[in-house]
Amino acid sequence: MKLYRFLVPISLLLLILLVPTRVPLAAETASIVAYDITVTLSEDCTYLEGQERVIWTNPGSIPVQEMYFHLYPNAFRPNSSFLLATKGVRRGERLSAAGYGYMELRQVRAQGRNLNWQFVQPDDGNQEDGTLMRVSLPQPVAPGDSIRLDIEFVVKLPMVFARMGKYVSFVMAGQWFPKVAAYETAGTRGRQLDGWNVHQYHANTEFYANFGTYRVTINVPKTHMVAASGQLLEGPRIQGNKRQYVFQAEKVHDFAWAADNNFCEHQATFSSEIQPEVAINLYLQPQHEYLLNHYLQVAKTTLDCLSRWLVPYPYPSLTIVCPRAGAIGAGGMEYPTLITGWDASVHDRDLIGRVLIHEIIHQYFYGLVATNEVEEAWLDEGFTSYLEDKIIAHAFNGQLATAKEATSILMPEPLVKEGWKYSDNYSYQANAYVRGKLILHEIERLIGWERMQTALQVYCQRFLYDHPSTADWQQVLEEVTGQSWQAFFANYIYGAGMQDYAIDEVATAGERTSVWLSGPREERELVLRVALADGTSVDLVWNPIVQSQLTFEHSAPPVSLELDPAPHRVLLDHNRSNNRYYVKASNWLALWLTQLLQFCLRLLGW
Repeated sequence: MKLYRFLVPISLLLLILLVPTRVPLAAETASIVAYDITVTLSEDCTYLEGQERVIWTNPGSIPVQEMYFHLYPNAFRPNSSFLLATKGVRRGERLSAAGYGYMELRQVRAQGRNLNWQFVQPDDGNQEDGTLMRVSLPQPVAPGDSIRLDIEFVVKLPMVFARMGKYVSFVMAGQWFPKVAAYETAGTRGRQLDGWNVHQYHANTEFYANFGTYRVTINVPKTHMVAASGQLLEGPRIQGNKRQYVFQAEKVHDFAWAADNNFCEHQATFSSEIQPEVAINLYLQPQHEYLLNHYLQVAKTTLDCLSRWLVPYPYPSLTIVCPRAGAIGAGGMEYPTLITGWDASVHDRDLIGRVLIHEIIHQYFYGLVATNEVEEAWLDEGFTSYLEDKIIAHAFNGQLATAKEATSILMPEPLVKEGWKYSDNYSYQANAYVRGKLILHEIERLIGWERMQTALQVYCQRFLYDHPSTADWQQVLEEVTGQSWQAFFANYIYGAGMQDYAIDEVATAGERTSVWLSGPREERELVLRVALADGTSVDLVWNPIVQSQLTFEHSAPPVSLELDPAPHRVLLDHNRSNNRYYVKASNWLALWLTQLLQFCLRLLGW
């Protein structure tokens, strides 16, 4: 075996060990907030009553005079910024007036006194939005010191519509308690000074918070079973007409739970030579009982790939919840150590599997490296979608259509952008999810899977329990590859760049044809396929960095030309209607129909 086959992996290992890095908080000190919450679900599954004790420690270097809390259930009050943007429609579901929800604060106290608080709207000034609260503290919290707040609250659960709420007797309690906003110290995500990172809850944003510890006591009707983040400490035990559970979660930045009187509970474990044992807790609906082995196979395979490609999953458990049929709004969502699959009305095994893979990957880019999804959603959604493709192709023999997916990006926009500032929900998803993952596929095309995997591994190891930025990913990529990525990031990530290759003009004179082509001047070889009148075809090779014109001779007249035919090599060409050219005038109808079909496919996202 040749020596060079050993040199690449050895060099990459030395790079990981020797390159200086920004050292994140150690896992033991990453948690700066501790919650002790007791919550009771009403018998009709409509209300939550909670008492919350929060201990927050100032991680910075300056005193803090005020704190901010997210009150996400107020997104479901009339005229919230979220409902104004969505017009009450999400995933095909419409929120009725009877389905509104809210959070009411009964008390906010510290040091034996009631504190002054108010709703604030830093993003849009909508005075009717109550998803962000500012609390004035009785005295500044010095660096390294802590403050304890006691909060009593009531939540009226909305109809399951967008991630949280109730449907019949099923409850999804996601973003259900007053949650301390993220406090960033200088150097985090390029920040110059310590301070709060605060935003309202918008239609196209998800969540961002600091790591903490949670002890949560959950009381539900005794007919119900609870699935939750973390590990079960006590229970379940019956107390009167209630069933009580006590859970604990550490080194996480959120806590979620679900309850239903319909759950079918199953447990399994997964471990490997590098992955310590993980308890997999499944809470299925009766309609999905026959899919038990499918759920387990997908979960174990995904954990196996991620533990080898990135870092071992560090938590002792992973909980998977199947929402009740009809509760589609609660499906396909990630929380620390808990995910939800598609609701029980879905029986497409491939779709169920793909959603599970996607949500488990979120445990890394949403959970462990704790991306700011509000301001840089692509660092979670794009990375998760990219690795979803890799796992489906690697472990499930899936056929990917990444080049075709590019045609769904009708309006490219920068990836580093606050979620609510995208043109609309379609553009947000097309860019943060699809364009984000395609750019990662393009990076892999340029550097190869081995170095791409190394970069992903370095990124996850370096920023475990931290909050990296796009600039941090660029720095890792430059260290691993030993080259500058400044121009690439400026064009495709901070900018709205795509790759539109086109056949501009064709001229035939006798047995010679000239073709003028255009596109990004990047080093690659593309095929130009020419169909001739005698039924044969010829493939020509075009390098856009050195040529703008191809000339060739032929024995039969050319009928049509196609640039980069399937299987496509260009991943970011979102306008393929100009990749095909019909030479004969009599083919004007075929040309028109082809362009119309291409336009329709782009609208459908194919």
